[in-house]
Amino acid sequence: MFGLNIKWARCALTGFGLLAVSGCANGFVGPTYISPSYFPSDLSYTAGIGPIYTNVVGNPFEASGSNVSGVITASLEDGRNYTPRLTFSAEKRSDDPSPYYVVFLFDPAQNARPEKVCAEPEQPRSNPEPGIIRVLVAYCAVGKEINYTRGRLTDVSDPQDERFKAFVRSISAEIFPPRNPNLLGDESFRVSGL
Repeated sequence: MFGLNIKWARCALTGFGLLAVSGCANGFVGPTYISPSYFPSDLSYTAGIGPIYTNVVGNPFEASGSNVSGVITASLEDGRNYTPRLTFSAEKRSDDPSPYYVVFLFDPAQNARPEKVCAEPEQPRSNPEPGIIRVLVAYCAVGKEINYTRGRLTDVSDPQDERFKAFVRSISAEIFPPRNPNLLGDESFRVSGL
């Protein structure tokens, strides 16, 4: 968990004045779990083999699923402002060599387990609450979670709303941090060997 000052700094940086989501305005992201096995240097490997498959389960809007998925993948790409540049796709390639992927589970049930969402993306879901977007997001490898977070956003009814895009950018910054806070010094950049 990060302290309040870091949360407010992230709010200011992530929203760029449009909306600051990580604990302010009408939404929040967190708490976030960062695995001790997360090595930011692995993102270079991931970036080099193509887009990260992004499985969007559920749809918090009445818009088409592909529209929501497209906004999510574009906003994930915009959410990180350091190298390597990651790309995302809601289309699963049959020849995809990457063991990495992201799962967005909208309206997760209260008993939905973050550690299982990677192996079983179709976790139990609750009925959507009017005007409230709830999501559980996991960055996964080979059926196991690496990092995950939860988020909640209110008063957004269209995926093109800048507040929704800022919300997804905040999620991206949370699940792909440039350093692993569980590791010290140079260890936070070490290659995992996966």
